[in-house]
Amino acid sequence: MRLAIISNCSSEEVKVIRQSKLYKYFDQVVLSYEVKMQKPDIRIYKEGADLLGVAANECIFIGDGGSNELEGAKMAGMKAIQAKWYTNQLPHKRDSMDGFLTAEEPLDILQCVTQGT
Repeated sequence: MRLAIISNCSSEEVKVIRQSKLYKYFDQVVLSYEVKMQKPDIRIYKEGADLLGVAANECIFIGDGGSNELEGAKMAGMKAIQAKWYTNQLPHKRDSMDGFLTAEEPLDILQCVTQGT
């Protein structure tokens, strides 16, 4: 399994992402500020898949659903899963999005991967 980050970010956030302790666990990183594209533009998802050396339909995109990112991933041909474990910590719990598998906790991703969309 290969992992990529696809993130909408500002120039200031690029540095924070690259210095994150999690950064080393990703095979590729596609940052909107650097590639001049933003989610939900399907080209940014295809860029991530291309860098990983796989077709978009072989990818699973996991995100909270902001910026219409799940719709963009789906339009690019990826399986999209709504991650809710950290948005549920906010004062207002985020609703599940229709048409997408939902992971309430990180380990729920395993079950989502084995389900059909």
